[in-house]
Amino acid sequence: PLVDQGLHQMVQSVYEELSSQASCDVLTGLLNRQAFERALNQCVSAAMASRHSAVVLYVDLDKFNLINTNYGHLAGDALLKHVAEIVREASPEGAFCGRLGGNEFGMIVSAKGIQEAGEIAEHIRTQVEQTPYHWEDHSLACTVSIGLVQLDLETDDYDAIMRKAGLACESAKAHGQNRVVEYQKQDKDQQKRDEMLVWVQRLDGSLDDLLALRCQEIRPTNTENASSSHWEILLGVVQGSQVLPPGPLIDAAEHFGRMAKVDRWVFHNVLRWMEANPRVVSEAHGFSINLSGNSLNDDKFLEFVLGELAAATINTSKICFEITETAAISNLADASEFIQVLRNKGCKFSLDDFGSGMSSYAYIQKLPVDYIKIDGVFIRNLVNNQKDQALVKSINELAHFMGIETVAEFVENYEILQILKEIGVDHSQGYGIKKPGLLADLR
Repeated sequence: PLVDQGLHQMVQSVYEELSSQASCDVLTGLLNRQAFERALNQCVSAAMASRHSAVVLYVDLDKFNLINTNYGHLAGDALLKHVAEIVREASPEGAFCGRLGGNEFGMIVSAKGIQEAGEIAEHIRTQVEQTPYHWEDHSLACTVSIGLVQLDLETDDYDAIMRKAGLACESAKAHGQNRVVEYQKQDKDQQKRDEMLVWVQRLDGSLDDLLALRCQEIRPTNTENASSSHWEILLGVVQGSQVLPPGPLIDAAEHFGRMAKVDRWVFHNVLRWMEANPRVVSEAHGFSINLSGNSLNDDKFLEFVLGELAAATINTSKICFEITETAAISNLADASEFIQVLRNKGCKFSLDDFGSGMSSYAYIQKLPVDYIKIDGVFIRNLVNNQKDQALVKSINELAHFMGIETVAEFVENYEILQILKEIGVDHSQGYGIKKPGLLADLR
């Protein structure tokens, strides 16, 4: 249906307001991000007042970085202008088109149904794919991924609708790019991304209100004397009066590049707790602190750790950094340097999930670690699986030959513990040893 008179007047007033301000993106001539936001906010208000919905298209140029890298930024700028012109020509009367970021565009289509907006989006997609784009002597292929979402008149504001449109666009990219995807509230992939963005918003706030430190005992296999135990520091998420496992938060932090912030918070607060509890620290064998792959390969994080250690008054030999085999091997040179620098300061290192990679045995010679944590996949079925027993025995013998102590994780019962004793694994961890608890309760 055509826009009714009241909505037409509202849209027209938005046009007039934006045309009177410095609202254009310099490169493409479309609305800039700030002007697009103002337009969407006013269109939301207009749609709610008239009860006519609106649809937002979120257009992302696929593999744009390759153009910049291979042909230079002038080629990239020319491509952006090329796509912007296609978006502008495809927009119906009364629509608003803007450049949202480096290679992202948006379109607001008022008083159109999702089917009509989908046809516009599909037209843009095919035009970008099929319209030749030439740079100097090169003919460059390009495509776009497009997400679209219809405004929910009852709940949506600018942030909500742009988040949904962005999630639909991400889904288009995740499913092969060069396609149009409509936001579906019940779509599991989009739901997961939506949930992750909620976590990201919380991560961008104060971590002191969000995170808590937990710990789990790593006990020598051949003794029940807890005084010689090591403790792995674990993360918890504060939810009211409960502290919950951090799985969804970790997924979001890793996906959206927030793990370095989490690692910094953990390390800083573990040091503060160690300084405040000298007796507990002196009686324990040590404390393992998990590091993400991003932090391991980040020079600034190493500087941060060295600065924190210099300012602390603790025995650095009590600190053990725990890194996964996958993270260490993904950038072996950086990982080796990181380990060596902090071992020179007295810290220890543990390699987690050992045996999970195809080249575990080859790489262990290149990583100067103090402990190997045998991947739990080999421990869970140890009682009933002789192949797992042989693998654990092989890993244990190799580690001992190299002067490295071994830790078995996922030790869930007495039977597993007895087999580990027979094999000679040095340390055990799992619910059969001790369940995790709050670090603040460790006495």
